[in-house]
Formats: sequence, C-alpha cells, structure tokens
Amino acid sequence: MPADQAQEYHKNSLKNVRAAINRFLKDNGKDIDIVKDKEFKNANSMLNAKLKFNLKSGISRPTQHCQLISLDELGKINAYLQKSDPVALRFKLWYLLAIHFVTRGVEFHHQLTTTSLMFEYDKSGMEYITLNHETLKKKTTKVVLMRSLKKPQTKECIQLAQTLVQ
Repeated sequence: MPADQAQEYHKNSLKNVRAAINRFLKDNGKDIDIVKDKEFKNANSMLNAKLKFNLKSGISRPTQHCQLISLDELGKINAYLQKSDPVALRFKLWYLLAIHFVTRGVEFHHQLTTTSLMFEYDKSGMEYITLNHETLKKKTTKVVLMRSLKKPQTKECIQLAQTLVQ
C-alpha cells in the first residue's frame, strides 16, 4: 500500500467494522441496531460525510475486486464436480446456487429444502429454475425469487439432490 494511503481506512473497512459491531450486539442479545436505529442517525451521517469527503478529496481508493474465473479454471471446476460421490454433489449444488443465483452460501443455503427449487417455463417454452424460498430474518419473512436459464447439468444435479433428500 502506498504511504499516502496508509493513513486512511478503505470505505469498505469502515462499513465492515460498523457491521461487525452491529453483529456482535445482535449476537449478544442486545436490541440495538447501530446501522438503522434513529439514535445512531448522527453517527451514520458522520460516517457517510467522511466517506464523501474522502471521495471528493481523492483520498478514497477504488475497491479492488477479485479477478474473474477464467474459462480454463471453470472447466477444471466443472470436471472436478462431475464426480459421483456425495461430497462432490454437495460442492456442486453449492457451486451452482452460488454461480447461477449469485448467492454466497451464508444467506440461506442452510435453510433450503427440496421444495425451494421449482422448474418453470417462460412464454417461449424455455425452461428455467426458480429459487422460491422464504428466509427468516428479524422475525419477518422475506421471499427470495431468482431465475436462471436452464443448463442441462444444473437440472440433472438438482433433480438428483432432490431424490437423495426425499
């Protein structure tokens, strides 16, 4: 890291510290939300003002994203996931959900059931998979609806998983 940037935390670091404190409070049974509660509005406004100031003054650094997975690497991943053992099947399901439905796994994968995935058809007859799953968050139900175009191995893998669970 260049010396001129070593004095300032990255904007994501500041937001992540706030989120970590918020999670700590929630996990320890405190009914406090430092991100949304009105009592913390001034503190959050100051954080937003600091982030805007850093951006305007050129102090803010752009977020460095991970490199895309190359087609060669995707081929290697798919070759590995073609194995027919329970561990590979589990990895393949996680991979397909993460890639096709843009989920990381921490959101709701552990709550999925065999009825969470549905095969549907659009007006042109193209088959797609709908992830129709309700997740419990803060005592309210949130419905997640996502769509992915049909991929032959995706359907086979999900149907196999559904038969294994039943």
